[in-house]
Amino acid sequence: METPRAELDLILDWTNEKLGQGSHTPLGWYQLMKLRDAVEAILARETALPSSVPQREQPRDHLRLVKATDPDSTQR
Repeated sequence: METPRAELDLILDWTNEKLGQGSHTPLGWYQLMKLRDAVEAILARETALPSSVPQREQPRDHLRLVKATDPDSTQR
C-alpha cells in the first residue's frame, strides 16, 4: 500500500488524464472537476501543516463526551 500522499497524486493524475480525453458527458466532466478540486484542496492543506505536528495527532478543539463510571457522581 502506498502512502496517502502518493495515492492522492495517483488519483489526481488519473483525473487530469480523464479530463484531457474529453469523451464524457457534462455530468461526468462536472464530477471529475469536483474530484480534482477536492484532491487538490487536500494536498494543499497537507502541505500547509507544520511538519513537526503529526497529522493524526492534531489538537482537538471540541469537547468529548465520556460515560460516567460512578452512578452516584452524576450531576442533576
